[in-house]
Amino acid sequence: MKILSSAKINLNLKIHDDLQDNFHKIESDIIPVGIFDEIVIKETQKDQIVFNIDKLNYELTTIHKSLSLMRKLNPSFDKSFEIKVDKQIPIESGLGGGSSNGAAIINFLCSNYELSMPSYHDVVKQVGSDVPFFINKQPATISGIGENVLNLNDTPPMKIIIAVPKNGLSTKEVFEKYDEIQPKDTEKYSWNDISLFNDLWNTSIEIYPELNAIKQNLEERYNNKFFMSGSGSALFSLFEEHEEIEEIDSEEFNLKYFSITKKIGCSFSQNDD
Repeated sequence: MKILSSAKINLNLKIHDDLQDNFHKIESDIIPVGIFDEIVIKETQKDQIVFNIDKLNYELTTIHKSLSLMRKLNPSFDKSFEIKVDKQIPIESGLGGGSSNGAAIINFLCSNYELSMPSYHDVVKQVGSDVPFFINKQPATISGIGENVLNLNDTPPMKIIIAVPKNGLSTKEVFEKYDEIQPKDTEKYSWNDISLFNDLWNTSIEIYPELNAIKQNLEERYNNKFFMSGSGSALFSLFEEHEEIEEIDSEEFNLKYFSITKKIGCSFSQNDD
């Protein structure tokens, strides 16, 4: 079975002062975008999970955590899997690749083996805060610590530039710095009635000052505002669907990844290839 799990961008991100289960409560409008990791999964005698990015082969990933959660909730389920992951979504970028992978495994097991779907609260606590969004598969507003997911049905078609700087950002480090400096709300913008802002922006450029220079250079090149997705460091900019957009030299802008993509309707697909 082949699975495609998509990236996402946070159109906006509000960080609330109050905590829930020692996590900041947040609110964010999120859309899936047309950049995908490819997961090939088949039954085998013993679990084997292999990534094309070697460092991930030595980590406890969201795929491991998702398998563990599903087995805990479905104790009679005794299948093992060989899972090969071809990651095309840049890691440590705020594009949700790991969360998307974990959700893809949960959706795969529920749809193919009729297993019980875990509660979103359990998913957040045991796998990750963005995972419920990806389980839901479509544009949504998330709140709480990620366990509240409300479909977002009125976002227009759009073309999107996604630019990922060479240096990534650790979500844990960004939130720790946020708590330390307690930054003010970020300036808000609007595009086609979509509110665009990220309360982690000022924190992120404290950790990675060059990120602001990269953002300014991209804005000058495209004459359009860029924003950060999630805890970064990926930057994105929104355009009308019909607009022509020229690609750039990633090295010139100190990027490790550049893509011109679009909003999609569903973050998950599977077939029998």
